[in-house]
Amino acid sequence: MKITSKQINHMAQELEMGMKVYINTETLEYIAIPKDDILMMDSEPWEEALEEINYKWPGFILIEEMDSREAYKIMEAFVSEIDDPEFQQKLIRILDNRRPFANFKNEIDWSDYREAWFAFRTKNMKNT
Repeated sequence: MKITSKQINHMAQELEMGMKVYINTETLEYIAIPKDDILMMDSEPWEEALEEINYKWPGFILIEEMDSREAYKIMEAFVSEIDDPEFQQKLIRILDNRRPFANFKNEIDWSDYREAWFAFRTKNMKNT
């Protein structure tokens, strides 16, 4: 049994939203739970999921958001592979200015490169 690309994309989205992802090593099902700083404010909605992970899963892998330097390197690598010089320059300017993550995401989401970005990010997240 393997984790599918669709599952990886979903997990990547959860990580981007500030969640931690727990993967059951036997069944490959996963549960996303807020990071500890958020969880400490109100853990009640997540208690059932935490109990399942801690008591019903004999083994699990914890995946946390990659640090911003790694994420930035992946964006830079993607930009270097874009074959449209005008769009490539636009993304380079975005990466060099304030709020590169939010602005990069916004620009990519409305471009023809959206699916290519998801595939590239997924491939590179697997390698980190």
